Amino acid sequence: MAKVIEIEASYILNDNYDIYEKISKYGFEFSEEIEEEDTYYTDKEETFIEDRICLRTRKTDNKLL
Repeated sequence: MAKVIEIEASYILNDNYDIYEKISKYGFEFSEEIEEEDTYYTDKEETFIEDRICLRTRKTDNKLL
């Protein structure tokens, strides 16, 4: 199984922001489109959500990772 390293950053963008134009300036190219579906699990009291701690499973192109 391939090792997956995920780096995540969140930004708020306006409707006129073209992310593909911006990242292409750094040499990134579109390679493929994939579909991901995340499912999050937490405790009954939802304290894990408040603390931003939870278990996440992810399906990528209908394959559970």
